[in-house]
Amino acid sequence: EVISIYGYSEGGAALVTCIAILNSSESDKELKSLGIRSKDKKKILKAIQKGYVILDTPLKSIEELEAHYGARKDLEVIGARYKKNRMNPMDSIEKWKGLSLKVFLHFQMPDEVLSNRDDLKFIEKIKKYNKGPTEVLIGEDVGHKLPHLSFWEYYLEKIAA
Repeated sequence: EVISIYGYSEGGAALVTCIAILNSSESDKELKSLGIRSKDKKKILKAIQKGYVILDTPLKSIEELEAHYGARKDLEVIGARYKKNRMNPMDSIEKWKGLSLKVFLHFQMPDEVLSNRDDLKFIEKIKKYNKGPTEVLIGEDVGHKLPHLSFWEYYLEKIAA
């Protein structure tokens, strides 16, 4: 009945895209092959909207990584795959339209792995396309590596309570 989901780094990107897939019809053929039909998608989304979507220092886009690291073959390959499969998190957020999710978004400043270039843009997009509340925490304790103590302290105080 209630599903809270957590995604860290690239897992956060996958989570954003997964919600987008469930809230659109673009991948219905693939979902049907897995036994997930329209009524199942609605049921899953309803449960997610009752819980929390927790994004812990999520990957926001391959373009942000390319700007941070420069041209690299691995990023080019991953970027092409993301584009082909419509998996760019920054673009996927637009498919959240109509949902009322409780989003808890955490970034670290600085994020030495993903960078912080698109943090604000990501926050603004989520707030634009999600009808539910979006809580944002900017931590400054350990960068991208785990554990993010500021995140978990905030979570226990504000969310879990």
